[in-house]
Amino acid sequence: TRPVNQLCRDQPLINLLQALPVHIALKPRMLPATPEMYPFFFHSEAVLWHSGNDGKLMLLISRRVTLALSLALGGLLFLWGRELYGDAGGLTSLCLFAFSPMMLAHGGLTTTDMGLALCLFAFFYVLWRFLGNPTRGRLIAAGLCLGAAIGAKHSALMLLPVSLAIFLCAVATGRSDFSTIPRIGKPSLRLPASLFVWLAM
Repeated sequence: TRPVNQLCRDQPLINLLQALPVHIALKPRMLPATPEMYPFFFHSEAVLWHSGNDGKLMLLISRRVTLALSLALGGLLFLWGRELYGDAGGLTSLCLFAFSPMMLAHGGLTTTDMGLALCLFAFFYVLWRFLGNPTRGRLIAAGLCLGAAIGAKHSALMLLPVSLAIFLCAVATGRSDFSTIPRIGKPSLRLPASLFVWLAM
C-alpha cells in the first residue's frame, strides 16, 4: 500500500521487520495509498488514526522491534570491542554506545536508522573476521550482511566500493591467507563476485 515513488526511495527491509509483529498481533486495517496521500506520512496518519486501528499500540509494538535491533547492535559492539581490547574494551564500547545521544534518540523509534546501523556494523565485523581468518561461512555471512544493509537503505550502497577497497588492500599487503578456503579460486575476483551474488539473491 506504500506509494510507488516512496518505495523507490526507501528500501523496505527494516520497515517490514517493524510491521511484521504488528500484522501478526493486530491484523490492522490498511487503506489503499492514493496520490492525494503523498508524501507518505499522510498515508501513515490515515492508517494509524483514521481507519479504526489502535495507533498507539501499533507504534508500541513496532518500536519494540527497533529496540531489539538496538540491543543487537550493542551486543555486536561489545563482542568486537572485547576481541580487540579484552573485556574492558568491550564494556567501554558498550557503555559509550548505551549513552550515545544518537542511540538514546533513535533506539526506540520506528525508523530505519538503527536497523541500518546494525546491518552496517555487522557487515564490517564479519568482513574483519573473514579477512583475519577466511572461511566459506564467513564469506557467506559477509554477503548476507551486505544484502541486508542495502535492503535496509539505499545509502548502504557505499559499502560496495568501500568493502572492495578494504579487500584489495588486504590482498595487496598479504594480511589475509585465502588458501584456507578450498576451491575459492582467485581471491581478488571471487569475494566481490560472491558478495554480489548474495546481494542479488
